[in-house]
Parts: sequence; structure tokens; C-alpha cells
Amino acid sequence: MREVLRWPGVESVTLVDLDPAMTTLSQRFPPLAELNQHSFDDPRVTVVNRDAFVWLDDPGNPFDAAIIDFPDPSTYALGKLYTTRFYYKLQKRLTPDAAISVQSTSPLFARPRTGASSVRSKPPASWSSRITSRSRRSASGATRWRTAAVRDFVPTA
Repeated sequence: MREVLRWPGVESVTLVDLDPAMTTLSQRFPPLAELNQHSFDDPRVTVVNRDAFVWLDDPGNPFDAAIIDFPDPSTYALGKLYTTRFYYKLQKRLTPDAAISVQSTSPLFARPRTGASSVRSKPPASWSSRITSRSRRSASGATRWRTAAVRDFVPTA
């Protein structure tokens, strides 16, 4: 959020996070607040502590961009964020020429191992996949997405 707020043309930012403890921690815990340069205190920021999947059904003004940082899809409740239904809901909340950026781990690394009760999250040095998309309306009025996938190596230490 800190980086988004650096752009002078940004009128508003809506942060949707299920866990109010995390957003409160980011705002009130001094090391995190300094790291995010107190971006939660910016008057352009609105924090919504709800399930993003459900929140997308709420009416509201369309967004010009969406930056999504997904958790690992280790449960059904989280897995729904990785569905086409989620993206259809998101598309309804975006302007016709909106851009989205999605950061997520591979569902293959987050799924339970066969014969084990634990869930493997990320390999020791993780790979992160980002999908950057931009929508365009075709002559028929249908929305088409142009997608560029980027795979980044993110050291864990």
C-alpha cells in the first residue's frame, strides 16, 4: 500500500483483509507502521475487514486497479479465492480498462501431501507467481484479458 500511495494520481485505496488483527498490527505496531510509512493513517485509505470473496458482491464504485496478495490455498475457505467465480466477481467491480496484479503461491505447493496430515506451504526458498492482467472491451462488448505471468524467486532468509 505504501508504494501505491506514492503516486500523486491515486485518489483512494481500499484494503480488504479478513483479519482485523493483521490490519491493526500493521497500523499500530511501531516497526510495521514505520515499514509501511504509516500508510494506514493516510486519509485516502479505507480498510475493510471482511472476506474479499463476499465483499466483492457489495455495490460500490468501480476500481481502476486491483492488487491482490493471496494466501496459500490450504483450505476450502481460502481455495475459493483461486476460482473463476472470484475473478468474475472481481471483474464486475473493475472499470473496463482496469489492471490487476495477483501474487500467489502455487496451489501445488500448498496442497496436503499424500499420506500426511500437514500442509506444505512453500519450498525453503520460495517461488512466487504474479499474474498481471489488463482488461479490454472487444468490439462485441465482451471483456478480454491480456495476461503476463511472472515467476519470481524470493529467498526466505
